[in-house]
Amino acid sequence: MIAVYIIIFVLLAITLLLFMPLKLNVAFNNNFEYTLKYFGINLLKPKKPQNNTPSNNTQSSAQKQNFIKELYQNNSFSNFCKIMLEIIKTLLVELKFVLKHTKVNSLKGNILVATPDAAMTGIEYGVVCTAVYGFLKFLEDTVILKVKKININADFDKTKSTFDFSATIKIQPFFLIIAAFVIVKKIILIKKEVLSNERKH
Repeated sequence: MIAVYIIIFVLLAITLLLFMPLKLNVAFNNNFEYTLKYFGINLLKPKKPQNNTPSNNTQSSAQKQNFIKELYQNNSFSNFCKIMLEIIKTLLVELKFVLKHTKVNSLKGNILVATPDAAMTGIEYGVVCTAVYGFLKFLEDTVILKVKKININADFDKTKSTFDFSATIKIQPFFLIIAAFVIVKKIILIKKEVLSNERKH
């Protein structure tokens, strides 16, 4: 009988741990940063390399950044935004079941659209606004979004567009595990498709 009680206790403990929310913080401001906390303990955060020899994690991170940089360099800023948002949207569509149990406590971003030509800046600004606000509407219909503050501006005096963002997301480990499997599989397919299209052009 004691063994039965122990098994029940272990199962309840595992269930409790799987459904206690994790807190994911992500941010981008020239560099991508992230932390994953559980009961206030950091489970995942970027590690600073301690020597000049790149580790496997550093090399993997560099490959992801190179993929994004390649998209950025080979496209206008508006096309880059459209492609990135479409990739994210494609992933989220695959995770509808998971997103019903996901809370975005904070989503903030600043986008400054600028090109060497004033007329082109105006066109780019319109395209970026359409892409971003369309994505936000999709996001509001998909997840629990508490705080949203997105600023998009055009600067006719500058020549290069910039952006930054930050988000705080709460998700239960059970659904995060499901999401991880789906995302990894989908990212591999999307990356191959995008790079294939870039080479064709």
